[in-house]
Amino acid sequence: MPRSTSRAGVTVGEVRAASAGVIALAAVSGVRFSYGVILPGLSDQLDSSVLVLAMPFTVHWLVFTLTAPLAWRVFARYGTRFMFIAGGVLCGLGMAAVPLVTSPIEATLTYGILVGLGTHSLGQMAANHPVLMISDQSRRDRLFGVVACGAPVGTAAYPAISALVTDATDWRMAAVVVGATALVTSLFAARLLPSRYPRRGLVPGVNTATRARAAAPWREASFLLLCAAFFTSLLVQTAVPILLPVWGAGQGFSATQLAIAFTIMGSAGLVGRFVMTGAGCVFGRQLWAVVPVGLLGVSGFAVAVFASNEWWLYIAVLLLGFSTPVFGALFAIATLACFPPERYAQISGALLVPVGIGAAISGLIPGLADNHTVPFALIWLLLAGMLASGSVLFLVAERVSPVYRAQLAVSVSSREGVDGGRALL
Repeated sequence: MPRSTSRAGVTVGEVRAASAGVIALAAVSGVRFSYGVILPGLSDQLDSSVLVLAMPFTVHWLVFTLTAPLAWRVFARYGTRFMFIAGGVLCGLGMAAVPLVTSPIEATLTYGILVGLGTHSLGQMAANHPVLMISDQSRRDRLFGVVACGAPVGTAAYPAISALVTDATDWRMAAVVVGATALVTSLFAARLLPSRYPRRGLVPGVNTATRARAAAPWREASFLLLCAAFFTSLLVQTAVPILLPVWGAGQGFSATQLAIAFTIMGSAGLVGRFVMTGAGCVFGRQLWAVVPVGLLGVSGFAVAVFASNEWWLYIAVLLLGFSTPVFGALFAIATLACFPPERYAQISGALLVPVGIGAAISGLIPGLADNHTVPFALIWLLLAGMLASGSVLFLVAERVSPVYRAQLAVSVSSREGVDGGRALL
């Protein structure tokens, strides 16, 4: 039987859109994890404790999450290219200004607010939107998986750059280099967007005024479950970039060893992301990967409890790497599994609120441990339990989602639906 040739291949414009998303997410993850590498030098310059310097990191996440309603309106009005440019400029200026700060308040204004706004402009909404504009579902889902690889790429590359520059000069130059890299790559990503890409509007061809009004997201059980899942699992993700350097400094690890640890973590996350994509193709749903991902993360935290040398450190972050960056990708995957694509920007903005609350808590965790208020072993075990509970909540949210039930009904009613379901996120 001849193979059907009706399926169109991936176009150059779609590859360019996906590449722009990869670059944007790499910049977001990179400037976030680089803060842990420059933190010891910043602490010495300001003569402040880690608990105090956790505040810029906490504000960074709060700005990233709680500005979602405003950013969504700016995004809808001016489009993705504007968000890429604005995000790169804010990240570049914020990181370049960090070496000039003379107090924790100034560090909060630069890294917390400027970089927080920049990473939000480049983040989930803007980076994923170019691929969401693709009309063909199978191509959109596959390219969306490629875009999600940007987060572990940034986790692997930017901290390594920070450590190399720190060893060659000092941490101040490293902060400037990270900011310049985020700026240049973001401008390149904006330029990379295909010329025919619509400048405005969320989803072309979807006239929301003529569609039946969907139920309010906060009235759906899947929305509430996702809020709880994001609060638990992403609290772990937001805690690791600052908790790991604080714990490592207490264990006597150098900045180079910590940068190697971040690079291992990002590389493992990249491999884990491709494993998730394979799971989506084989089993039909990438969210099934939360079970092995969650178990690997729990194992990584358990190893960290007993880690006393650099090799145990590398084993711990290798296991963690499969979970922390991948759970960031599950943020968008779960949203698309539970809600229609045309509501992605609206729903993801609302779901960022519990992430911001979790981030505010995660910034305090390393400070409490550094002040010997709570032992590190207890913190590792607590985060392991939260990661496991978040994994379960992801799966439950998918099962109660009306979107998932509709997709499941299609997949079991026709052979075509089964083949199409295997390509879904």
